[in-house]
This record gives sequence, C-alpha cells and structure tokens, in this order.
Amino acid sequence: MLEKVVDGNPWEGEVSFTGSNGDEHWTRIGVTPVYDEAGIEELVMTGSDVTGHHQAKRRIDTKNRAEIERTINQQKFRRC
Repeated sequence: MLEKVVDGNPWEGEVSFTGSNGDEHWTRIGVTPVYDEAGIEELVMTGSDVTGHHQAKRRIDTKNRAEIERTINQQKFRRC
C-alpha cells in the first residue's frame, strides 16, 4: 500500500481486526494522495465498516455449502 501511495497512486483495500470483545471486524479503507507544487502534500483517508457485508457473505457461503452437500447426498441415495 505504501509503495503505491508514495508513487502517487490511490490505494483501496479491506483490513480485518479483532475488537476488544473478541469479535472480528472489517473496514474498507481508501488512501488518496493530494498534491501541491512540490509533490504530495497530504493523504486523504476514508474508511467504512463492512463487517455486516462479510458476515452476510459468510452466512451465504455456509448455506450454499450445506445445500451442495445435501444435493450430493440425495444423488448418492438415488444411485443406491
């Protein structure tokens, strides 16, 4: 990330961390360099909480995995 921003390019990505209560949290962060005549004057950072998105995706993945396993088991039963 640092190399990209130092080269004058914006950076965007997601980071995860564990809160004090042990829960996992996700944040989407953007870093954009702002220029003056001499070069990069400052960095503007934005962030948003995307924990809910990651939790929903995990629930969908779990549900899809269970559905696939159920379908496979049904097909095995039909072959017997």
